[in-house]
Amino acid sequence: MMAHRWLWTIALCLTCSVTAHAQLSWSTRSLERQATPADEQVVVEYPFVNPTDHPITITSLHTSCGCTTAALDKKTYQPQEKGGITATFTIGEREGEQNKSIVVQTDDPAESTVILRLKVRVPVR
Repeated sequence: MMAHRWLWTIALCLTCSVTAHAQLSWSTRSLERQATPADEQVVVEYPFVNPTDHPITITSLHTSCGCTTAALDKKTYQPQEKGGITATFTIGEREGEQNKSIVVQTDDPAESTVILRLKVRVPVR
């Protein structure tokens, strides 16, 4: 009985360690910024690392509206390689709290879709 528990514990630990490292690892998936009255844009960075033992390709980026863009330096990241997505929110005539999202699609079956969030507080003019 004790050996059975020990084997189960090892299997659980191995499964958890594989799951924890089977996708891009993001420093954060949600950012908040306070714009100033002089700002025309707010630019943020979502850093990540590929902790897997295989390359991961970001196949697409989609933003929630035309006022936000997202860009990558490149699409494929090798094991242990760092990267980042730069998001640019254009303020225009917007005021108040703005909530935007960026949908990141990858070829990694462990987590093929990630949603990044951006909250920008724009002062009333």
